[in-house]
Amino acid sequence: MKKIITAILLMLITGKSIGQTETFDITTYQPPKDWKKDTGQTVVTYSHVNTSTGSFCVLLIYSAIVSTGDEQADFNYEWTNLVTTRYKTGTSPKTETQSTGDGWKVVAGGSAVKIDSINAYLMLTVFSGFGKTVSVLATLNDQVYVPDIDALLASIKPDKEAVLSKPVTSTAQAAGNDAVSVTGIWSDYSATIGNYVSASGAFIASADASEINQYEFTAGKTFTYKYLGSLNGMMLYTESSGSYTIKGGNLTLHVKMYKSRMISRGGAGGLKEDKSKEKDEVYTFYIGPNKWEAGPFLNMHKDGNYYPWSDFPYNYYKKIR
Repeated sequence: MKKIITAILLMLITGKSIGQTETFDITTYQPPKDWKKDTGQTVVTYSHVNTSTGSFCVLLIYSAIVSTGDEQADFNYEWTNLVTTRYKTGTSPKTETQSTGDGWKVVAGGSAVKIDSINAYLMLTVFSGFGKTVSVLATLNDQVYVPDIDALLASIKPDKEAVLSKPVTSTAQAAGNDAVSVTGIWSDYSATIGNYVSASGAFIASADASEINQYEFTAGKTFTYKYLGSLNGMMLYTESSGSYTIKGGNLTLHVKMYKSRMISRGGAGGLKEDKSKEKDEVYTFYIGPNKWEAGPFLNMHKDGNYYPWSDFPYNYYKKIR
């Protein structure tokens, strides 16, 4: 893989791109043709999946942040926040550094990872200069995608003159920022749970989803969690509420009320409180993309819990309101 990184760096110095260009944040680039695109507030995602071979590649171009003034320090910072936090890969990898003709320092490095038991490779390329840092993260499980990554990176041109309004604009990086906001309604289903359950917990519709998880966080640091799922031919409804705190990359839910009931189309059983579940729950979290989409998603992880279709063992919820 070292030869691949070297080839990409050489293309960044000498390569020329042709074709349609796009701009995200301060960066102009040529996207891969016919890939799925998702645009978020702080990241644009391009993904391609070959269903016949099982190969895939996901490219994420992040909005710029303020540089530390040292390209290797910029890379280490981005690796920690964009890779280590999600994939638990350990320390920063060996890197290669080159300079582009227009004055940017480019540092690239990569690491092998497992994603849902699939062997894959992560490659982070960080552009540093003129007080700015722009990062591009590639996740792939087949080297057939290397030419597409080469072409994208060779086409990238960050704007030297752009003025950054915030020191950190990547919400994936902002997971370490105590001021990051989770306010809103987040769900792992396309509709709110209110479409199926009344405010009192009564079943009001035929559930066309096997399971719905929903969090609502307020600016006043309170939260409500609701769950609806099937169990023994009936629907199980649970809800909990309390306050929450954010410290670094941790989201702590201080559960003060937890109740559940079995509900059916003909009525509802009693809502029973469970004191044993009224305790603190600590999650590692960040707001940003999940494996395939830009989101934004509230990505939450609790040690010991593993979830399919994710970049590391976490569950994710899309903001729906």
